[in-house]
Amino acid sequence: MKDLVLLTSPETPYFPEIRCYYNSAECRIMGESYMEDARKFYNPITEWIQQMLESEGKIKLSVRLIYFNTSTSRTLLQMLKMLALYRQKGANIQIEWSYPAEDPDLKNDIEDLCQEAGIDAHLIPM
Repeated sequence: MKDLVLLTSPETPYFPEIRCYYNSAECRIMGESYMEDARKFYNPITEWIQQMLESEGKIKLSVRLIYFNTSTSRTLLQMLKMLALYRQKGANIQIEWSYPAEDPDLKNDIEDLCQEAGIDAHLIPM
């Protein structure tokens, strides 16, 4: 299995930076995410996470999104639900979600996503 790295650029500031590393079983999502079709963008990331869980039985998901739109929220919810199912099957799943400390609305959105997905995350104010 290969690492997955997707970098943002001046032409695509609405795409987050993605860094998924096989050796450390970690996937990082950073920046802003407000593309129109989030499912299309996140599909390879979700597939990578699923393959990691199938082969290694563990993953650390580190999210540091300072903004995400409704399309991204729906897609992240599906990803979190998938992680919750794998955790129920015994997978070792860690989720760390950093958010701007001065943005209580974003913190509430993250908590709502995790609650709806049925999974806990370690929230880190930054």
